[in-house]
Order: sequence, then C-alpha cells, then structure tokens
Amino acid sequence: MKEVSVYVHIPFCIQKCYYCDFFSAPANDQLKRDYMSALLRQIEMTEWDNRIIKSLFIGGGTPSVLPSFFIEEMTGRFREKAKFAPDCEISMEVNPGTVDREKLSRYFVCGINRLSIGLQSADDRELKALGRIHTFSEFVDAFEAARMVGFWNLNIDLISSIPGQSPESFQRTLRTAAGFLPEHLSVYSLILEEGTEFYRRRNELVFPDEDTVVKTDEFTREYLREKGYVRYEISNYAREGRACRHNCVYWQRGTYLGFGAGAASLIEDGDIHKRYTILRDVKEYARRMLAGPENLQCVMTDIQQLSRRERMEEFMYLGLRMTDGVSAEHFLHDFGIPIREVYGGILDEMTVKGLMDVEGGGEQERFFLTERGFDVSNVVMAQFLLT
Repeated sequence: MKEVSVYVHIPFCIQKCYYCDFFSAPANDQLKRDYMSALLRQIEMTEWDNRIIKSLFIGGGTPSVLPSFFIEEMTGRFREKAKFAPDCEISMEVNPGTVDREKLSRYFVCGINRLSIGLQSADDRELKALGRIHTFSEFVDAFEAARMVGFWNLNIDLISSIPGQSPESFQRTLRTAAGFLPEHLSVYSLILEEGTEFYRRRNELVFPDEDTVVKTDEFTREYLREKGYVRYEISNYAREGRACRHNCVYWQRGTYLGFGAGAASLIEDGDIHKRYTILRDVKEYARRMLAGPENLQCVMTDIQQLSRRERMEEFMYLGLRMTDGVSAEHFLHDFGIPIREVYGGILDEMTVKGLMDVEGGGEQERFFLTERGFDVSNVVMAQFLLT
C-alpha cells in the first residue's frame, strides 16, 4: 500500500483577516452546500486502490465556519472510499469564534484527533487590528472545551511582528499560550503580502524593525525550549512525538492529494513526479464537479511534471526548513548522485559562514541550518536554486 496524505481546502470565512493572502472568501449557504457536494464527488472519483491515508488535514479558510454535519459527512465519505492508517493524524483548523462544545464534540466523535486553534494574539486590541473575529476570552472557552470533549493533541497558532505590537506584548502572548500546555505551537512572523488589507495600508502602519524581529525570534526559541518544546521547523515547536505529521509530509516531499478549490497535489509514480492544483474558483469548481464529469481532469490546473533539477531544489529548500536538515543518504537514494557533486561548494560556503552545520561523514552526512542560518533562511535557501 502506498502511503498518502490528504489536504481538504474549505475556502470560506466570515471575514478576511487583514494579513491573509490564502485562497478564501465569504459565501452564502447555497454555495457552501454546492461546494461540499462537489468535494464529496471528488472523493468518490479519486482512485484509492493501493493507497492508505497516513494524515488528513482540513484547512482553509475557516473549516469550522461550516455546520458540523458537513465535516461529519466528508470524513465519513473518506472512510467509505479509502483506507486509513491505524495511527492516522486527522487535523482540522478552527477559529475560536466559530466553535462551541457541541461542535467540538461532534468533530471528536467523527474521528478528528488534532485541532489547530488560531489564537494569533492574547491581546484583544491586537486581534482587532488583525481583523480577527474572536476575542481572547472566546479562545479560552474553545481551548478548554476541546480538552473537555477529549482532544489531547492541540496546536495554538500565534503571529509575531504585528503592526504596533511591542516586544513585551508578544512575550505576554507567548507566555500565555504556553501556559495552556498545548502539545504544539506554531509561531509565524507576519509577512506583508500583496493583495491583503495590510498591504493596502502599508504606508500608514508601523511594523517592528528587523532587529526587533530577530530578537523576538530568539526569545521564542529560548522560552519554548525552557518549557519543553522542541523546534522542529522554522516556525513550529512541539512536545516529544507531537510534530505535525501532515506538514512534515510537505517538507519531506511525500505524496499528498488535494481536495477542494485551490488545493495542491504532489504525486509520485516511479520516476514521474507530478504536481497540480485544483481550480481556484469556488463556483466553477462546484459547477464542473456537479455536472458529472468522467474524470478529475476538468478541475486540474497548473499541471507540471517536475524535472530532476526542480526536485533537487525542492529537496534542499524544503528539507532545510526542518531542524533535522537534509541527509546525504536520502539525496543519493532519490537522485542517484552524491549530494556534494551537486551542492558541495554551496554547502561548504554556508558552513564556513556559520549559516549551516554538518554531522557525520560520507553517505551519513547530514546538513542543517544553524540558528543564525534560520534567521536568514530565505537567503540561504536561495543558494540551492540550480539556475
């Protein structure tokens, strides 16, 4: 059986957060019903023979904005059509302003075993500034309700470098979040993205300077280390054994299937590695799927067969996001050539500059970013593009 991971995109939100450039939008009840029917149809039309689901992630958008019976029906359809690994991780993103104990209980009963709760800040003024629809109090209610109904694998999402945010304010948020003892924390430094409300207002907003951003990252690392969290990726920290399995599949270039508008897939078939994205148009995706197509080609866009060079590049710049780094042995296995024959000069240069480190020798070599390297990770990873 071939292990695959599954991502389901629910693109609906009550309102778009001011920093968000993800594919999401408001929708009326009819469009939501049509979309979910289209999703069920896509699940039914997917080839599941010889595949077993190792992780399933329901993201968005805001999946929890839907009535819970949609989530129950969708997870039930996956179970009807596909096999799940016994220890399959089934994650779902939730917004504290859209859930209550009953909803969370129904998620738990239908098999969801991991929640990612979007707090972002413990300061209500900052939440309002971000365009969030919830308060800190609503987060507390949601987190405590999740524990009460049986969830023991919880992530809290946080954002640093919010416009107008002081270092002290972020530190209070981090201490507060860690005080809830979640199994996982994702801490993202806000990036100004085109097309967002923040980008439109960029000339009137005050963002922390680069030195403050670096110091915030250092505080995050040290504080969470003291609290028993292991940093396993640039922005992610977990208790022992609680790293998000689904996201690790992306960074390690595993096979994943995307369901719903805007969802991406990466499929490996021998030496062929194909990537495609489902049509980024909610209404058109629903229309085409509900018209009874013979296959899924009608909703696939940006179909690309990755070259060997592109796969090497992804192996490096995705793998180096993780603190375990990249393995010479795995590179040789995947590409049939020693890693130093392709990247030896760059690896040595980055090591001399103190941006990377190396352990072992020969095929047992493993390369990873230093803490200084993580601070300038985009610069380091750009060196591995074979142009």
